[in-house]
Amino acid sequence: IQSLKKLEYKTSYNCFSSIAYSDSEFQYDAKFFLAEHNEKGLAISKNYNTAFDLYSQVSKSSSKYKYKAKLWLASHFENENDYQKAFEFYLDIYYDKPKNIRGLNYCAFKDDKKAFEFYYYLYNNVPEYA
Repeated sequence: IQSLKKLEYKTSYNCFSSIAYSDSEFQYDAKFFLAEHNEKGLAISKNYNTAFDLYSQVSKSSSKYKYKAKLWLASHFENENDYQKAFEFYLDIYYDKPKNIRGLNYCAFKDDKKAFEFYYYLYNNVPEYA
C-alpha cells in the first residue's frame, strides 16, 4: 500500500499480484487493489472486465474492502440500467451492515433524476420472495 500511496503503480501492482494469487489471508484485500489498478489503468492497460471480476470476488469474501467492492458493483449495474441487480447489492450492503446505507443514496447517484428513476423502478418492480 505504501508504494501505491507513493504513486509507484508498477511496484504496487506487482506486490498486490503476488499477494492476490497466494494463500495469504490478505489475498482478497490485494484483489481489491488489483481491481482498482485494472479499472483505472494504473501501471497496466485499463481492463474493465478484469476489474469487474476482481470486485465480484472481493464482494463475496471476508475482506475489509468487500463493502466498497459491493458498492462499486451496485454502481456498475445502476449505470448499466440493471436496477434489479443494483438494488440487490444495495440491499445486501444494508442487511449486512445497516450503518453503511446512511450515506449510500448521496454517493450512489450523481443527480436527482437518476435517483428518481432508480427508486421509481424499484417501487414498480418489487421482487417477490417465496
